[in-house]
Amino acid sequence: MGFDWSSITVLELANVLAGPSVGYFYAQLGARVIKVESQQGDVTRTWKLPTEDPNNDRPSYFSWINAGKESVVFDYSSDQDKSILQNIIAQSDLIISSFKPGDETKFGLTPQHLHDINPKAIVANISAYGKNDQRVGYDALLQAESGFMYINGNSTADFHKMPVALIDVLAGHHLIQKTLLAFLDRTTNSMGNTVDVSLWEVALQSLTNQASAWLNAGFNPQPMGSEHPNIVPYGSIFRDSKQQPFVIAIGSDHQFQLLSDILGFALPEHWISNANRVKNRNDIHALLQNLFSKKNREEWIQLLHSKKLPIAPVMTVSEALTDSKVAAFIQKSGDFIHWRGPLQKEIPLAEPPRLGEHSAQIRQEFSS
Repeated sequence: MGFDWSSITVLELANVLAGPSVGYFYAQLGARVIKVESQQGDVTRTWKLPTEDPNNDRPSYFSWINAGKESVVFDYSSDQDKSILQNIIAQSDLIISSFKPGDETKFGLTPQHLHDINPKAIVANISAYGKNDQRVGYDALLQAESGFMYINGNSTADFHKMPVALIDVLAGHHLIQKTLLAFLDRTTNSMGNTVDVSLWEVALQSLTNQASAWLNAGFNPQPMGSEHPNIVPYGSIFRDSKQQPFVIAIGSDHQFQLLSDILGFALPEHWISNANRVKNRNDIHALLQNLFSKKNREEWIQLLHSKKLPIAPVMTVSEALTDSKVAAFIQKSGDFIHWRGPLQKEIPLAEPPRLGEHSAQIRQEFSS
């Protein structure tokens, strides 16, 4: 039999994206997730698109990762609320926090305080720069100072932040992995643990091959648009006869030989190896663009797919999410659409909660 996640209670003392994404993961597994909010609510309740109702406290940003949770409003300075919160802590299996520097001490919610109340709890902390660094940090700042923003551009004068909170998303995944390991460990020793991630460390770890290029090869990665520093042509954007964009990702010398056969050009000896193609990137791109401009995108996609070569159209978000295959990965909770959970068996989730929607119920349940 599998683990019964429905018996697990998760206490979410976190805002924005990274921490709540961990709570959302466990809600998808079937756990009970209690989200504690201030009177103002999770700040993402205010992050609204121009087309969204200004009075709606469940905008699209908030709703994507908060379905299936219960919302209770607490005042950390209130003795009564502190007492109820301690009762919730005492019955929680996982406690997720992402306090600003100093707040966890001010509110008496440090890992030590939490374990004093509940030694079996798994305490999962997210910080910007680590527990010993008091700086306040946000995803955009971490993208900037980790190198992500610099290399995500077309030149040293034209670099960009990723249009999703990439470091927050990655930090959430890192913390999910650590908490799952902590649950596994708890099955053998029956005790809780503290696990931490920092956005800064996650950002640097996630540079992967780009970090290794500098640490092991002495090469400082530069902005290259969608190009790959080690492979040609890989990630390269080309346009068809109607100027529609598409990407090819040729990962081996054999694949490049097949591409040359399909496009009908004699493969120069100095282009046979990928190492030499990297050195002749511009000439290769010019030749390929000229040849790809002869047909429309769909023709190229069908032709390259028939030869097992990697090619894909550059699509808008709306085009990507209205693809017929996407329906298998999303589900609805009331009027809200979100991603399906990680288990094969679908666990229906409640709608994202309104601010304080479950306050009265939770206060009554956990009052002394």
